Amino acid sequence: MMKTMTAPTTDWNANGSPSSSDAVVVFSLRVRAPEERREDIVRGVRSLIGPATAERACIACRVFQEADDPNAITFIEAWTSRPELERHVRSHQYRHLLSILDLSNTVPEIRLDEVTAIDAGIDVLAGMARDYHQYEMTESKEV
Repeated sequence: MMKTMTAPTTDWNANGSPSSSDAVVVFSLRVRAPEERREDIVRGVRSLIGPATAERACIACRVFQEADDPNAITFIEAWTSRPELERHVRSHQYRHLLSILDLSNTVPEIRLDEVTAIDAGIDVLAGMARDYHQYEMTESKEV
């Protein structure tokens, strides 16, 4: 089931973004796997997707493998709040993630982002293209 990333509240501030306490929390982890352990790591990380997305507070959970470096694996989770992510980190599934990371030959890159505004959909891209086109026309008219 596809979940849409939206802020978990309707309490919006004056500039149209959710208040900072209502930020969507995005956890990302990137690791380089030794080639001989890559499939084990990918399989292990993928096994975490089902349990995570079954949780009410999980907005999304994805695993990516880089096209130009198949040994680089990125695991991303989005949660409705930091306390929900922290609860998840204390779970049995997360201990499994730590054991999977032991298979890697590098220190993982870990990042935690608190997102307070989310624009999504094809309209976002169309709007950026339209704004760029208007900028180009303005620039070309100046003498």
